[in-house]
Amino acid sequence: MEKYVTVIDDDPIALMVAGLVLKKIPNIKVQTFTDGIEALQVLRSSLTSDKKNQFVFLDLNMPLYDGWEIVQQMGADDSLQSVKIVLLSSSVDPEDQQRAKLYSQVIAFLEKPLSKDAVEKLMQ
Repeated sequence: MEKYVTVIDDDPIALMVAGLVLKKIPNIKVQTFTDGIEALQVLRSSLTSDKKNQFVFLDLNMPLYDGWEIVQQMGADDSLQSVKIVLLSSSVDPEDQQRAKLYSQVIAFLEKPLSKDAVEKLMQ
């Protein structure tokens, strides 16, 4: 079964690494964005009918819209509430980990760089 992954990260190198890791996993279609606002617009207009297989891998620390703002926007939008969110951070702050538990859409909190093993466990 095909899975759809959107990666949102303002760091082009982290975005490239995440894209390379995800493309190594069979049956995953990947789209990447450096801008959270643009990513939300595209997500709203391009959701597949099989929403249970949609994932967003989201960097927390970004300019303009940080990861938390995107999580809140997705939770408030009926069309995006079934999309699973994986938070990514270069520093795993215990406060961020606790805050992530407040959002039912957040299924994981991973430290960068993204690894193939971590993604495969989430996709099972």
